[in-house]
Amino acid sequence: NSARILARLSSLSRSTPGIVWSALRRPSVYVHLRLAADGGGAAHLATGLAALAAELAATGGLDAPLVLRAPPPQLIVRSRRQRFVLDPSPLQIGTDGTLRQHDQVVTAEPASVPVSGAIDLALVDDNPLSSLEAHPDKSGSQLDLGEATPEQWVASLRDALDRIATHLPLLRSELDLVLSCLVPVGTDPERHLSASYREALGLVYLSLHPDPLTMTEAVVHEAQHNKLNAALTIDPLLENPPDERHPSPVRPDPRPLLGVLLAVHAFVPVAALYRAMRLAGDPIVDGPRVHPRLTRILEGNEEGLTLLERHARPTALGSTLLEELRAIHDETVEPPRVRHDVP
Repeated sequence: NSARILARLSSLSRSTPGIVWSALRRPSVYVHLRLAADGGGAAHLATGLAALAAELAATGGLDAPLVLRAPPPQLIVRSRRQRFVLDPSPLQIGTDGTLRQHDQVVTAEPASVPVSGAIDLALVDDNPLSSLEAHPDKSGSQLDLGEATPEQWVASLRDALDRIATHLPLLRSELDLVLSCLVPVGTDPERHLSASYREALGLVYLSLHPDPLTMTEAVVHEAQHNKLNAALTIDPLLENPPDERHPSPVRPDPRPLLGVLLAVHAFVPVAALYRAMRLAGDPIVDGPRVHPRLTRILEGNEEGLTLLERHARPTALGSTLLEELRAIHDETVEPPRVRHDVP
């Protein structure tokens, strides 16, 4: 079944490469194919190919109906915000995106709701890595709306994205390419949690917090992780061994230098955002907590950049990235004459 689908998709990739690549970037496709490529097994390959075929059909890229003899238990078609629960019987994927089992149309359930531009709030999540956790203060990232409604989530996230658009417009335009779904992981008035996964490009996991600046910072932070994770698929950026550990400016545990780069790459634009808001006279940054918060971020960025400049062995692309981060950080410390956007 997988070999047959691969042959069809290979032909489509030659005739309509843009449509195929657009479908490949959908998280429900990419994560399973990435795990299969990393040795995760035939089940991930079958699920990823099925999701890819469904996405192609939904966007007019499937040239003839396709039958899956052994479909996965569910398919999430992010381009149409749909989830389909399937039984083990053969599944026909029509060229119009319609799914049929037992000669009947499979009813779709909502998979997400729109937030802003190309970015959605996820209502279901099929990332098999969401239960894994690398941070010592967290235990996975399971989808959970908490005590808020989807409408409350959307309002908070839209506010954050609008704030980014106002003060870092080029970064906001990038987010429609980088992000697909913001995945809710509960509500907490005190603590904010967020995460992203290198193998699940396009997904950001975050909790709902009452402070709009906390939400804005989290979206920028995790979007930056997605950008760097995407870059890491084509270049290692740093040639240091992964078991080389250094103190992190933002984590309690010693980190490999790539972890320090991830932190600096995430927090440099957060500082640039706060600086841009202050230069624009945005009253939301006049609160008593913003100045000490910005001071801590700038100090951490300087510490992390200095550590990288002393110990990192960057590739050519990594060297360019570090130079750009240093330039933006230095301009953020002193009000810039010409504002740059974020690498």
